[in-house]
Amino acid sequence: EPEPAEVAQRLTVLNRLAAGEPTIVVAAVKAALHLTMPVEALRASRRVLEVGQAIKREDLIEALLNLGYERVALVDEVGQFSARGGVVDFSPPTEPHPVRLEFFGDEIESLRYFDPVTQRSLAPVGKVLVGPAGEILLTREAVQRALPAIRSAYRRELDLLHERERHREAERLKERMSQDLELLENLRPHPSLTHYLPYLYQNPACLCAYLPEQAVLVVDEPVRVKSHAEQFEQEVRRAYESAVKLGSHL
Repeated sequence: EPEPAEVAQRLTVLNRLAAGEPTIVVAAVKAALHLTMPVEALRASRRVLEVGQAIKREDLIEALLNLGYERVALVDEVGQFSARGGVVDFSPPTEPHPVRLEFFGDEIESLRYFDPVTQRSLAPVGKVLVGPAGEILLTREAVQRALPAIRSAYRRELDLLHERERHREAERLKERMSQDLELLENLRPHPSLTHYLPYLYQNPACLCAYLPEQAVLVVDEPVRVKSHAEQFEQEVRRAYESAVKLGSHL
């Protein structure tokens, strides 16, 4: 599973590119090859919250859950949110600090940054862009399309483990399958579900898909870059085979 700080950095870059902001990106070949959601999906998921806007508290909470934010008692990491009374705290990956939103009825009365360590308010802000907490979003249509293929792949790997008499690993994989399928069926994004990204998107993207047509691409030391790309592919294959053998994931 990706580290929250790494996800936050990637989403910050992807959001800037998706918005068409002039951006210089320096990336290792591993980062450039890493699959993520299509740019259209990222653009469609983003919403702006601003002072004076009318929105129901329950609708905001549901939206944050659908965007993959984890509900906690106290927000202290990126991708989390908490709700108590008329106050909703949330920490978008693309913001420099977590945000505290206060309601007056069904209207946003104030938006402020706050310190996650002291929980004290910092500077007020007029509006905040809220996007996905991670690099995967779940829609009913995408999940329904992906589930048959995911279940088929699971059954195939379970059969192979049983044939090799690796029954303990098979039970572990079966348990993981049950957990993942529950998250998928309930449309609750989670960092662990990034493994299913190729099943969920018909056209998963990489960094290059986010670049504008007029972007200038500079490849420093092409031979070494090609070698690192091949090594990365081998690492992914070995990691996948090892994980399946251990029954940790598909």
